[in-house]
Amino acid sequence: MRVVDRSERPNPHSKAIALWPRGIEALARFGAADELHRRGVVLRAQNYHSQGRRVARLAFGGMRRTRYPYALSIPQQETEAVLRDVFQDLGGVIEFGTSLTGFSQDGEGVRAELETGSAQRTTERFGWLVGCDGAHSTVRRAARGSTQGSRMSPRRSTSGAVLGRGARPVGERAARGGAGGRR
Repeated sequence: MRVVDRSERPNPHSKAIALWPRGIEALARFGAADELHRRGVVLRAQNYHSQGRRVARLAFGGMRRTRYPYALSIPQQETEAVLRDVFQDLGGVIEFGTSLTGFSQDGEGVRAELETGSAQRTTERFGWLVGCDGAHSTVRRAARGSTQGSRMSPRRSTSGAVLGRGARPVGERAARGGAGGRR
C-alpha cells in the first residue's frame, strides 16, 4: 500500500489534541495504542473555567464497554507520527511531495496520474484508490463533479491519497499479527 501526499513533509501544526475511546480502540487494532499512550496524557475529566473559577467539570469515568474509558490528550502531529510508523511497519510506503493529478477506473482497477514536486509525471495502475485529500480533493471532484463545504486556509487543509496494488486492506494484516513498535 502506498500513500501519496502533495505536502513536502508532515504538518508540524496540531488541529486536534485528543483521541476518544472509540478512536483509540480503532487504532489499537493496528498496534498503535501503546505508543500513543506513551506520547499522550490520559484525561479522566475536563474542567471548564470562567473568570478564574471552575464552572463545570465533565468526568469521563462513566464510559462503559471500552478498554479506554477516558480521553487521551495527544497533539495531532504526534498521532500522525505514530500512524506513519505503524503504516510503514505494516509494509506501507509514504511519499511526500507527490500529487494525484487525475485518475480513471476500469474493470481492472484504477489508473492514477501522479506528479512529484520536480514536475515528474507518471501513470501507474492500482487495484483501488482511496481519496483522503481534503478540501480541494482530486478524488472527490472527479467522483461528484465538485466539492462542497467551506473554504479552508491551505495551512489547515490536508492532502493525500492511498493507492493499493491488489493488497489486502491494512486492517486484515493487523488483525492477524499487529504491528511492531517502530520508534
